[in-house]
Amino acid sequence: MLNNIKRFFSRRQKEAFFQFGTSNVYTGLNPKIQSGNFQSMVESYETWIYAAVSCIARNVARCNLHLYQATGQQPKYQEVENHPFWDLWREVNPEMNAFDLLEITQIFLDLTGNAYWYMVLNKLNKPVEIYPLPTQRVKILLSENGSKQRISGYRLTAGSGNIDFTIDEILHFKYPNPLNEFYGLSPLQAMIYAVGENDLAHQFGYNVLRNQAVPGNIFTAEEWVDTEMLKLAKEEIKTEYEGVKRAGKTMILKGIKPTKVGLSPMEINFLEGRKFLMEEILAIYGVPKTKIGMGDLVNRAVADALDYTFQKETILPRLKRIENKINEKLLPLWDKSLIVEFESPVPEDREFELKQWEMWLKNYVRSINEYREYLGVKSASWGDKPLAPFSIMPLSGTSGSQEQPVKRIALNKQVGQKWYAWVKIEENIEQNYIRDLKSFFESQKKIVLANVKRVYGDKSINKKNLIEFVFPPVNNEAKRLTEISYKHFVNAMRAGIHFAAETITGKSVNKSFEDDLDAIGMTLDSFDVFVEETLKRWQDLYGITINDTMKNELRDILAQSVQEGWGVTQLQEAIIDLYSRYDTGITPERALRIARTEVSRIMNETELDVYIDTGYEYKTWSTALDEFTCEECSALEGEVVGVNETFSGGVQCPPLHPNCRCVILAGKWR
Repeated sequence: MLNNIKRFFSRRQKEAFFQFGTSNVYTGLNPKIQSGNFQSMVESYETWIYAAVSCIARNVARCNLHLYQATGQQPKYQEVENHPFWDLWREVNPEMNAFDLLEITQIFLDLTGNAYWYMVLNKLNKPVEIYPLPTQRVKILLSENGSKQRISGYRLTAGSGNIDFTIDEILHFKYPNPLNEFYGLSPLQAMIYAVGENDLAHQFGYNVLRNQAVPGNIFTAEEWVDTEMLKLAKEEIKTEYEGVKRAGKTMILKGIKPTKVGLSPMEINFLEGRKFLMEEILAIYGVPKTKIGMGDLVNRAVADALDYTFQKETILPRLKRIENKINEKLLPLWDKSLIVEFESPVPEDREFELKQWEMWLKNYVRSINEYREYLGVKSASWGDKPLAPFSIMPLSGTSGSQEQPVKRIALNKQVGQKWYAWVKIEENIEQNYIRDLKSFFESQKKIVLANVKRVYGDKSINKKNLIEFVFPPVNNEAKRLTEISYKHFVNAMRAGIHFAAETITGKSVNKSFEDDLDAIGMTLDSFDVFVEETLKRWQDLYGITINDTMKNELRDILAQSVQEGWGVTQLQEAIIDLYSRYDTGITPERALRIARTEVSRIMNETELDVYIDTGYEYKTWSTALDEFTCEECSALEGEVVGVNETFSGGVQCPPLHPNCRCVILAGKWR
């Protein structure tokens, strides 16, 4: 049986298999469609029906799918990345991928109200291939009276023979049908008259052009014309003057006078009425004219509103129908705890979900890898752990470690000297970094102000979403910020390695950077790799976070401007004021805060990475304990934890908060 199916999907057979082959002969209101003839429904896949159905199918097929497994605890479901389902979904059969499968499935559903998947099962009863069956050739086989199972199987008509399938091999998608409990109701049956009129108008226009090119002529003779002469006149008219290529040719007919009549008002109205048929067909399918490139010109706000309605009312229910059937019959073949879920195509839902993720990240209940996966970005090696507040630092170790009594040591004078040396280098780097941060925010301000001037008076732009037209793409800005941070972060990493090398060697003398690298078992090449990995990690997390923060503050200002009816000048002044807080470099303003926090982060994380790689077992929190030290950091002074564990403040290493000046020490204390 499988070989027969595969033969259908060979190139030659596939052409015949999906050959719709309209007859170009109008059949009135097509009683075949009205009576549920699926072949006739498939043959209606043309003109406006084609436009509507293909538009829906493309939008359904492009939606991404996610696989989840029930956990029996909180969270209830966990996303599954590696599973045989994904092998099947990437290539459902040798001829088709998932996009192809979803597209043809939706086409059959919208033409016939039904769609069928044939699941090829291996010896373990697991699906290994899926083939969409041509709906017009599938018949549902009913059980004999008295059977508990009312459907006994499915039959595919294939040429002169039949192929029978069991109910376990077929996934049957169908639209609700109050007239038949076994077959779905086609939208074409609901608009039978519109389909008939569309066919008639199409055929009428075709015949007008085919027969005459310039329609409506009456030929009259000044005297009686015998049969033979009439026959010759008809042949001359047909051969010399009819047809598209001969339209407008001057007629010269002996004894016969042509008179131009033209189309009747009824005929003109009939052809004009085709646009109303288009609207009726599109309305039944739930497709706005703008989605197929028709209709009056509309502004962006109207287009967005139409797209929102289309995605929510037309595409989303269709996705749910397919999703539910997969969950009901396909996934249980592997595991009943598995479910799939399509990403919502509704723009508003997407925006809401992004805000939810932002909240989860800020409250450290989700990891960055979960967020990257949601965005469709490759996971990071460092991103599997939850995020901490303030610094948004990856956590490590067990949650129970913080419930144990805190171990502390008394830090000696030598340790204090190390702290002052560490902070001195840090401050030198951050002062240089501040200048580039000012330049970055100044250039971003100019971009924002230019965008405001460009779009604020544009009435076609939705003011509620003004931020998306004003603020440059966050990912681009994160990349740009990382580029200007590069040299400063490299200096911070070199400093972190230097202090780690001093700890390892026990020497506090000036050495070359190559000596530092040699002391920790690193080469210049491996350092370059380390730099690139660190900078990429920082860009994906902190670079985006910094620009997201700026974007959110700017969003509040834009919302206030719309609400209070500001002019463009007043709005620009508010934006300039906002950016001035980033440009001053005066504590606690942003430029200094960002520089101090991020330089500290890079130095401490680099030093910690070295200690982990070189086998140190413990680390100690150290701070200045001067008048600038906050209570939270003072409480951590001298605290000792495992090198891979978190301090009681909830982070692996400083900074604990913005402007934090703390450092870590490492050792093998027991």
